[in-house]
Amino acid sequence: MASSAVASSGESASQQILSVQHDERRRKFFIPIDGSKEEALLTYALPKSNVIDLQHTFVPEEFRGKGVGALLVAKALEFAAEKDLKAQLTCWYTAEYVEKHRDKIAVSPSLQKLQFL
Repeated sequence: MASSAVASSGESASQQILSVQHDERRRKFFIPIDGSKEEALLTYALPKSNVIDLQHTFVPEEFRGKGVGALLVAKALEFAAEKDLKAQLTCWYTAEYVEKHRDKIAVSPSLQKLQFL
């Protein structure tokens, strides 16, 4: 499972370990944020049996710019590759992530066969 240490603006010395979770029933990848009712999330749809549409990402303001969204997208792409799904990148952030990491995706044994629509 994808995880990373991230310090929010309210945390100076201590860091919170973030772990991406997957709720297939609600069709979302999410990261619970300690001490907050909010969660970072990436929602998706399955418009066809072989397509995952990555539709929306949200990261609470205090965690933006710290790689939290990237953790969500990376986990969603791993899921798509494992299930042999084609990825439709409706969310602008997912499209930006893929463009920025295209070289890394191309050489990743688990992601290189992933197809994008």
